[in-house]
Amino acid sequence: MKITIQPTEDVLQSWIKNYVPTVDLFFIYEDDLTLFQDYLQSVLVLPKKEFQQHSSYQNIQLVNSYEYWSIKDDYEYVIVAQPEWVTKLTNQKKKQLFARQYELQRGLIFPLASFPNKEEVPIHYLAGIESKVVVVQAYMWQELSTETRKEVLRLYAKEWESDSSQLAPDTIHPSLGKYVNTFPADSGSNCLSTVLFAVTKQEWILTEWVHQETLRCGLQMAGYEQIHTETFQEGDVITFLDDHGTIQHASYCFGNQLFFNKNGQTIFNPWKVVHLDELSKDWGRYKMVIYRVTEESFNAKNEAGHYESY
Repeated sequence: MKITIQPTEDVLQSWIKNYVPTVDLFFIYEDDLTLFQDYLQSVLVLPKKEFQQHSSYQNIQLVNSYEYWSIKDDYEYVIVAQPEWVTKLTNQKKKQLFARQYELQRGLIFPLASFPNKEEVPIHYLAGIESKVVVVQAYMWQELSTETRKEVLRLYAKEWESDSSQLAPDTIHPSLGKYVNTFPADSGSNCLSTVLFAVTKQEWILTEWVHQETLRCGLQMAGYEQIHTETFQEGDVITFLDDHGTIQHASYCFGNQLFFNKNGQTIFNPWKVVHLDELSKDWGRYKMVIYRVTEESFNAKNEAGHYESY
């Protein structure tokens, strides 16, 4: 049965508070340094290589908010500024700076149509063809009304992923039922941590950003083995591997071809129940590998005292 899911009021409040970082990052070309030279005394200007290796700017919230993966690779510098810095720029300089962010495909750019009150948006924050998008930064974001920010984020979430989901089975473990068909309040959780949470029932794992070898180790410790099968049963873990053997996605089976699934690491990717057909449509281009707790591995773990029954 299909249902529609929405972020709760508490989740929206968390998004409003945390999604737009309190530090502004502006990606620019070397020629832009001359353009803004009169305004750079109160900011940090990081060369691209140094920025990419700097631990302060590689935390998951900044990665997700600014969508590092989508930024064109030919930028050369990053301006790191406090929120009030942009207020010192002339309106023309603001337009030039924000136009560059749009050109380089930085994150925190929303459709103007998602703002219920267009008059709240300063005109020099508009960019793109016919000025149809809004380049957001911290100071401007705080000046918007709470209702506007809610609506912008609510609509933006729908651009990331459909709000349609399958109804959760009645038989799922209570700790999973708490999160099924909900949105995360904070960045970090990805498909692999979602699977390990479902396997271990350890809620704190759900907030982690898990990588593939950690997943494989966790599955092994829980008694999972790779199997060859064309049918799925409750508790199976399905993974999708690229040509290099890298896990690109993973999901946990509830039975009846329904899976506990998260399609990405952002707050806009909910923990959903999806049908096998949807998984195959999204990830079927990759090789499918299935893991299961077999009777032999269960007994071996149980005898060794390493297996907990959840």
